[in-house]
Amino acid sequence: MTRVRTLFRDRSGSILVELALLAPFIIAITLAIIDFGRGAQTSMSLRSAARVGAEYVSRTGDTAAVAGIVARAANLDTSHLSVTPLMFCECDGGVAKECGTTCPDGTGARRFISITATQPFSTLVPYPLLQSPIPLSGRAILRVQ
Repeated sequence: MTRVRTLFRDRSGSILVELALLAPFIIAITLAIIDFGRGAQTSMSLRSAARVGAEYVSRTGDTAAVAGIVARAANLDTSHLSVTPLMFCECDGGVAKECGTTCPDGTGARRFISITATQPFSTLVPYPLLQSPIPLSGRAILRVQ
């Protein structure tokens, strides 16, 4: 009976029990932080690459090669990357107008290029209530004229 009492009073090894109980939570939080960081970095890369694509189209007018330019700028795989270029025109106040026409105030409609880059993002571990893969996108709008 005294051995049992001594065993219950002995505190050596309690830190290992606490670590065993907390380790899964520490690992889960660490993985979530890593996934969040990877997602934020990919999102920033997509926005930056879309900006590079918009600048390329504004200089060259070539919308056919913009997907390759965006992929190289973001250092991403083109097989999973979707790049959508869009040219549009508008007048003051954001009123959409057909390109080449004049606005009600007599000025020409301003021309813009919009590049949207979208890529699926897969997390390291599946999370409940989150779809997988997560579609991430970056968009840049640049005034051309």
